Amino acid sequence: SKAQFGIVDSPRFAGEKMAHVEGEWRRNAWEWVDEVMHGAVAERVFPGGAVGVGKVGGLRRAQAYGNYTYEGGPSCSTRSVWDAASLTKVMATVPAAMKLWEDGLLDLDATVATYLVEFAQNGKEGITVRQLLSHTAGLRAWYPFYHMNLRTKQDILKFVMADAPAHPVGRDPVYSDLSMLVMGHLVERIAGKSLGEFAKEHVFHPIGMTSTGFRCVGEGNEDPDVVPTEVDNTFRNRLLWGEVHDPTAYLFGGCAGNAGLFTSVLDTMKFAEVMLREGYAEETGRQLFQPKTIRTFTEPQTARGTLYPFALGWDTKLRFSALRRCPGGTRMSLSAYGHTGFTGTSIWIDPKHMAYVCVLTNSVHPSAEAPTGARICDIRPALGDIAMMMLVGRENLMKTERQKHRQKLLDEARLGAGREATSISWLEVEESGEEDITTQTEELCSMYGLTFRLPSDEASSQEESGLLDEPQGEDENLSAEASTPAHVARSPEESWGQSSTEGGAFGTTTINTRLKEKRGGQLSKLRDVSLLAFIAVWSLVT
Repeated sequence: SKAQFGIVDSPRFAGEKMAHVEGEWRRNAWEWVDEVMHGAVAERVFPGGAVGVGKVGGLRRAQAYGNYTYEGGPSCSTRSVWDAASLTKVMATVPAAMKLWEDGLLDLDATVATYLVEFAQNGKEGITVRQLLSHTAGLRAWYPFYHMNLRTKQDILKFVMADAPAHPVGRDPVYSDLSMLVMGHLVERIAGKSLGEFAKEHVFHPIGMTSTGFRCVGEGNEDPDVVPTEVDNTFRNRLLWGEVHDPTAYLFGGCAGNAGLFTSVLDTMKFAEVMLREGYAEETGRQLFQPKTIRTFTEPQTARGTLYPFALGWDTKLRFSALRRCPGGTRMSLSAYGHTGFTGTSIWIDPKHMAYVCVLTNSVHPSAEAPTGARICDIRPALGDIAMMMLVGRENLMKTERQKHRQKLLDEARLGAGREATSISWLEVEESGEEDITTQTEELCSMYGLTFRLPSDEASSQEESGLLDEPQGEDENLSAEASTPAHVARSPEESWGQSSTEGGAFGTTTINTRLKEKRGGQLSKLRDVSLLAFIAVWSLVT
């Protein structure tokens, strides 16, 4: 049950344990990690797993649980090597692209055909590298290549290059293995070597990730350091031990842009720290990436108003609402980014709190179709919430509960856009200070490429002098003549790319906030203060 595993909506988080003092949270949090992981092993969610959490400049901890298989065998350790599955996308393919971009060898806004001429077929001529990475290229999610009698890397690439987009290009993102498959091939074409060789030379070795790399098919099967995954009854007919689980990566020889990477929890933690330290690898003392590169690839790609934006290769907390729980949990900030892997892996990084949570398991063992293994979708966010409580502290995280206001505003905006509305309903935000609301609005606008301006000094001085203290009617209070409101204005260069003459309709959101002010250490009476936010609502092109 959810309560047994301490899932985020259970009384465990909402009740008695939320009342613990700060020190007790930190002392006891890892016991809850133990409880979740031991419970998951007992309930056969996975036979083994490893969890690594950390905060830059603070606590770091890793722990392994269970055995390689349910039948016993070796016990898992923090040095055990796991099939990372789709973590390959963000730990190998994306960092390789980051390096090429930083060296001036890759243009994110150039067409893919600039580097792969054979890609310019069947409506894909204008697809850009940025669209590949942000999953807006319109390519299909995947194909069962083996059952299509495509058994080699060359045959698969030939098919993908000739395939037509299945979704509108440049619109709402559709997660696609094929996009990252093409991206991996593009990296190889520019670098002149395999993705595995390039990533080892420019990413893994400089960071000190000694247990991370791709494993060629036919080499090192049943390696005692590698945790097995599924018993494949599809076409390999054996326990996959030391060879990649993903069937496409297997047909690629073990190394592909979408999957194939193997790593340990300790190496995954090192990688997360490099991302948080703006490209600096503490263990080796090397500056792997420039801070601008990290920001460029981890910011949500909202330039054209996509409803649930990815970053470049990375998933984002911004994509998840109250109805779609983030695998990193509910306690991470809206600036968090991460990814999951089909074998039961995940990495989530929160730059606001400088914290990260890494989970590696083999939840596809013995079968990816087992219903118990699917419960990894509950385990990941539970671990994320516990870890953030431990790393950041209860008091700080209670402040970030105000994210719900931002998320509610964002969901309202998405809903309004879905209805092709030209305005969005009022959002009442209670029990927050003016500074908090300002920060929330500024952060949200920043994510969507808007400019945020505070009230004029004149209006502020009027408020301080008490000129606005007298109760006013709602219409008066919202009048632009009564005061100069805080508002959001679109910069010309920050436009979302479609003018109203192209069928777009921009809308505004008005946020009516009730502010509590502290004067002389006491809470004064609630006053109505309006913050008018003109947030551009992207247009839908049907």
